[in-house]
Amino acid sequence: SSAAFGMLGMAAPERSAFQRDGFVILQRMICPQLCEALAARLTRVVAGESDTGRLPDAVDAGGGNGRRTVHVTNIWKGDSLFRDAVCSAALGQLVAETAGWDGARVLQDQVFLKPGFGGPVAFHRDEAYMGEDVVTCWIALDDCSPRDGTLEYVPGSHLWPGQGRAGFVRFLYDKKEQRRKLHACLREWNTVQLEQGLDQLGEEDLQSVFVDVPRGGGSIHTGRTWHGSSENTSSRPRPGLSIHFVPVDCKLREGDGRWRIFGKYASPDSDSMLCEHFPVSW
Repeated sequence: SSAAFGMLGMAAPERSAFQRDGFVILQRMICPQLCEALAARLTRVVAGESDTGRLPDAVDAGGGNGRRTVHVTNIWKGDSLFRDAVCSAALGQLVAETAGWDGARVLQDQVFLKPGFGGPVAFHRDEAYMGEDVVTCWIALDDCSPRDGTLEYVPGSHLWPGQGRAGFVRFLYDKKEQRRKLHACLREWNTVQLEQGLDQLGEEDLQSVFVDVPRGGGSIHTGRTWHGSSENTSSRPRPGLSIHFVPVDCKLREGDGRWRIFGKYASPDSDSMLCEHFPVSW
């Protein structure tokens, strides 16, 4: 129910921060009790259980040894509690109003369980994988701090140049890749600025803002915002739920930025997105 969610809308200052920085951090998105229940259900899904008659699109158990990140894609298909959370009208409305949309549709969800002392995730842009107009809601299923390798953003980086696959990183868990593409994008930005006689950015402008929130807090970011995470220097696993949204009237067309991943779910008769794969939440 909507009572499980901490808020149904954003105040004007938070919305303006989203437009300025490319993200907004929220201390309360869903209640802690729901987070605990979802974390327990995650364990069951990874073990192969389902209470919906369907399975997630992909389950990577991380080798089962607790040393690699567990990654589940579209867990909403395989678990009813995750489905209720991912597809909730409250979150859909929050994202739609933040992005200025008339309504919101779930493109995909992803659950990441970074193990204790787990490695970094390279900085990237969701647009490179999900196509344009994607907005991501990230929810911490346990307390998250910089020590735990929480999500990090580079403020204002959604305004930097580079379209389509420019923010794509092939090996997201390769330590050598952590900031390589981010620096390349900064150099491109400075080239454009120099040509126009405008101020350039320096290394100090790459300082990250950490999503330092209690269980149930999180963030919303644009598909063009550069983000990643550092190593988990604690012994605690760090679970997080990412929900990627698109406008309710979004189309799926061959050749667009989404087709490579999501074309297999296309309707044979039209470019409309099928609700059985891309549910409308609000």
